[in-house]
Amino acid sequence: MVSAVRKILNTGTNKYMSAFRQMQRAIYSDNVYVSLNANTITTDVRNDLENLNAFWMTSCFMQRVVRDDYRLCFRRRDWQKSNIYDRYDPCKDPQEQNCYVFDSTIGGGVLFLCVGNNQYNRTDLKTASVYKPSTGYTRVNDLPSEVIELDDGYSWIALGQSDTRFTDSNWISLEIRDGISFFGSDEGAYVDDGVTLSDFKTAICAPHNAGTSGAAGFYPVANSYDQTTAAEIPAGNILHSIPNIKRFDAYTMQQSLKISGVDTQINFVAGTTTGTGGLPSSRAMISLYEQIQNSPFTNSSPVGWYNEQINSWENKEGSVEMIWLDTTDLSLSDFTVTGASKPTITVKGNGTAPLAEFIVSKLKEDVWEIRGVKISTNLITGDREVGSGNTHVEFVVTNTNNNNAFENALEAFITPYGGLLKEENLYGAIIPINAFIMNVTIDVDDITTTLDRSAAGLSSPSNFDSYALVVDAKNSSNTRELGLDLPPNKVEFLDNLLDADFTPSSGSAAFRSGSYIYEALPSTDTTAPRGEFIGIIQAVEVPTPLGNAYGSFTTAKPNNSNFAISGSVYIGDSTNSTFKAYTIATSVKSPDAKALTGTIMHIGQTSFEIDDSGSKKRLAIKYITRV
Repeated sequence: MVSAVRKILNTGTNKYMSAFRQMQRAIYSDNVYVSLNANTITTDVRNDLENLNAFWMTSCFMQRVVRDDYRLCFRRRDWQKSNIYDRYDPCKDPQEQNCYVFDSTIGGGVLFLCVGNNQYNRTDLKTASVYKPSTGYTRVNDLPSEVIELDDGYSWIALGQSDTRFTDSNWISLEIRDGISFFGSDEGAYVDDGVTLSDFKTAICAPHNAGTSGAAGFYPVANSYDQTTAAEIPAGNILHSIPNIKRFDAYTMQQSLKISGVDTQINFVAGTTTGTGGLPSSRAMISLYEQIQNSPFTNSSPVGWYNEQINSWENKEGSVEMIWLDTTDLSLSDFTVTGASKPTITVKGNGTAPLAEFIVSKLKEDVWEIRGVKISTNLITGDREVGSGNTHVEFVVTNTNNNNAFENALEAFITPYGGLLKEENLYGAIIPINAFIMNVTIDVDDITTTLDRSAAGLSSPSNFDSYALVVDAKNSSNTRELGLDLPPNKVEFLDNLLDADFTPSSGSAAFRSGSYIYEALPSTDTTAPRGEFIGIIQAVEVPTPLGNAYGSFTTAKPNNSNFAISGSVYIGDSTNSTFKAYTIATSVKSPDAKALTGTIMHIGQTSFEIDDSGSKKRLAIKYITRV
């Protein structure tokens, strides 16, 4: 039974929900930023305590990781001619099956599930795959929501298109309805959450203002439970009601419920501040399918195509897409049958039963050879007779030498309730999801614009040698977590450089990018200076002036008294060299991010140089989280 299989797979081996929840938390709860660092002081960039302590000393630029930078992902397996693939077995752990392949030759690439690997659908036969799964189709939109049967005996189902941004030589992510994307389900209209917070609140709260007070009702999309009253709440019936809440606060509460696992839609009655009598006791749910249909995702787009596919599969949930013959307990003599009537199969289901038949050949008069089994085809429409609404089927066999043995040998692939392509059916039970990917693209123009010092005659950092992922860092005043003032898909760029006018104790300024800053004169009687190290010069005034010189620097201690006006520092190279005393002539601006806050979840090495070629240049940082 499908339900039993799903239950087993969801305990232990199926890591889909764990990956999904972790990704959901990263998007909506954690505020993750990627930092680009220059003149990294550790010689070996890696995830260890030394690099952790040194990180904030060299952080120059930070970019917020947004919702669209995350996807669930799984290992890539490309279709290869002459390979033998497993037929998907719903009774086995998907991690133990080589049953899905990636066909990169159609569109941006499509993932296919193998549901048959020989023309007779027998377990004792496995043939080589000769034709790619997309054979006969040139457009993704033409791929059907049914089994594709090819002349090499293989049968395939198209599962979804790859998200090319997150797909590489090792990993695949699909363009699917992932339960993360925001479609404005409380109002039934598409909302772009990559705008400013003001625009976002306007879209979310329309036709009300963000600060408009009223009564809000929260209606679960699926059956839920009121823990306060210990009552079962059917889908669409009111779960929570609040008499006096601001419209945007109602939205944030909705998102909090979503993160906790309760997906709701909202009714809001403006001006109802003393009771909830204006709220309906129930409301019709707007399906995810309807939300996408009402959004800018066209049917020709990957998400739009998938939306149509998932709806088609949902309409025939419980269909029997494949039957096969497990020959383990059958003898050779069982396959030869004598009689006037050929062997038959009748399928008994608890929905609309499919039609199935033996593949037979007539050896001579009244002698039949059973060669295999298949789903019957309607001779008028050409459609496979797969049925629908089944959770369990049984087989009745007639006219064989061993009817009971054949009945026990026949097995079926029944599509699960909700449809084959529903995310929680597809991921885990069919595709062994155990990871999500974060892919951040950093544009050179955003770096140079954010770190621009041209008005002060300063160069900008042009070489970045390491990066890090930072969670829950604070703003410079340490008053709040970075990103709390932004919608989930709004990018933010931060400037962590500090600027100062350095007055040399004598002569002209003599420092460069990469020079070290010390509180006091360091010892230089070894191969490297030793002392109270407090910063690194990251950009210098161009051309170098004869007297005072502006410089941009990074530090883990921006509030160090040495950086105040009239404070003194010593600047020189990291190698054993002469250090010169300087006085701070101007106040030092604060960095955008508060140093030594948040959690550094990953540190890595990079080699990214900004040149003057004028060509568009980007840095992509991928990070895989496995569960």
